Amino acid sequence: MLNESQQMLAEMLFTMLRTTNTTIARLGDINIAEHIRPTWFLQMPNAESLSALGDAASHFRDGDGNNPDGDLLLQVASAFTPDELGAGVRAGGQLADGYKFSYPRRVGARIMSGWCGYATLGVGYARCLEVAVAVCATSLAAAKEEEAASLAAQAKEEEQD
Repeated sequence: MLNESQQMLAEMLFTMLRTTNTTIARLGDINIAEHIRPTWFLQMPNAESLSALGDAASHFRDGDGNNPDGDLLLQVASAFTPDELGAGVRAGGQLADGYKFSYPRRVGARIMSGWCGYATLGVGYARCLEVAVAVCATSLAAAKEEEAASLAAQAKEEEQD
């Protein structure tokens, strides 16, 4: 759970995003802080360094077997054994604190830097709160937009029947 100052910052950032982005504005008054949690993760420097992890490198794959979205290779530290974490650090990885957030839909790797997302698993990670709020809000908005489009198509189909 975010502490009080983190919650205030997250809400302030979300409010700013809602006023400048019509898609995010459609989310309404959700509590964005409920979708973001502090965590520790293993950050690997590049795809080549993953080979040092052996089978544990699969933690850096999305549920569909693809690379994660975003520009970083992040995974929660609790997904690894102590030996795997050690191998990751020896291969140039680092243990870092950051944020875990809801990531129900892909938003594009170039939205901003400092994050990664596993859309099929519904989770994303970011090194800083500002990035977590922006990517999480964009992903939640994309999911809501997709749901609305699906409902509209379903209603149209029922209307034609």
